[in-house]
Amino acid sequence: MTLFILLPAYNEADNLPYLFDGIISLSQDFPLKISTILVDDGSSDNTRSIVEGFKGILNLEVLTHEKNMGLGGALKTGLFYIKQIIKKDDVLVIMDADNSHSPQYIPELHEKLKEGYDVVIASRFVSGGQTFGVPLYRRIITKMASFTFRIFFPGSKVLDFTCGYRAYSGECIIKFINHYGESIITDESFSSMAEICLKILTIGGKISEVPFELHYEKKKGRSKMPFIRTIYNILKLLFKIKLRK
Repeated sequence: MTLFILLPAYNEADNLPYLFDGIISLSQDFPLKISTILVDDGSSDNTRSIVEGFKGILNLEVLTHEKNMGLGGALKTGLFYIKQIIKKDDVLVIMDADNSHSPQYIPELHEKLKEGYDVVIASRFVSGGQTFGVPLYRRIITKMASFTFRIFFPGSKVLDFTCGYRAYSGECIIKFINHYGESIITDESFSSMAEICLKILTIGGKISEVPFELHYEKKKGRSKMPFIRTIYNILKLLFKIKLRK
């Protein structure tokens, strides 16, 4: 069995060494083989050379976009690559590459997944979850999205639809891509993580959550989430999926 870690990355040269060190530490005791796949989404900083420096230390594969295609495009590239090699009993974890997601939560995500869930979300909104250093506008976006999605998908009991830190069963990933094909992700923005979650729910996926502390203050560099555009994309995504359901 293999744990695949997918990292969409855009200009994360200052953050990746800390994240890679965390993955290296995790691999010393984790029961599964760990394979890390990073999608360099057209970075213009030193991301590529940082990644090259860790290739001999981590089991690390790099997929490269020559130009920036957005989070959705990076996720799509990574997911289609992983679909070719992942097996039903394997596990996929998707994390942000900005050092705000600690690998220390992966064992708990994995254990919860073994209870029979298709997806387990590292959730800021379940009991015990917290956020630190998150700008006000990002807190507004995530709270608004959570409230809206719960209205339209009340049976799911999911609280955190937008967090990019999740574990998926290999079987779920295979089923998800086989069902949606090229349409697994249609939104290139930050709402693409919500799109994945909502589409897995519509095909009967079982989703659970574990408490997670988001430490946004550890991220170096500016936020890449535009406020108005993100709100618009979330609402557009919601109605598009509900109409097709």
